[in-house]
Amino acid sequence: MPKVLPADLPPLEDRLSFSFHQITAQMARICNPLFRSYGIDVISARILVLTLEADVLEVSRVRKLMHLPHSTLAHQIQRIENHGYVMRARSKVDGRAITLTLTSKGNEVAQACERLSIAVHQAVHASLTAMEIAAMQSGTAKILSALSQLGENDGADSA
Repeated sequence: MPKVLPADLPPLEDRLSFSFHQITAQMARICNPLFRSYGIDVISARILVLTLEADVLEVSRVRKLMHLPHSTLAHQIQRIENHGYVMRARSKVDGRAITLTLTSKGNEVAQACERLSIAVHQAVHASLTAMEIAAMQSGTAKILSALSQLGENDGADSA
């Protein structure tokens, strides 16, 4: 079957999206042993650390920060709630909003996840200059914007 790729398109392994895959795979290799020991995955770990940083965290903020579909987020929250790591409640400020707080057990797990996150952050930042970090953060923001526009009307929320 003949290839129907644009002539200027690099092979998959040279595309930026594949580099993101490689980074994600390395992160999983490093982080999954800890996460598995607590019965969680990377999404749950990030929710726990975000809650640790905020004390009381609105679910809508998690959804916005992590770009997760409602169904995925609901499943993740249910799972960490079932593990006894978080408590869900209505916001005292806005009764329509749902908030998360860590239990004492959840605080211990979130602290362990945060220690690993700090170690990863330090290793990555030690390998880059301040200028490279700033350029990557700027580039990442542009990529997120482009992907948000691309996925606005494709039903991504139901994925």
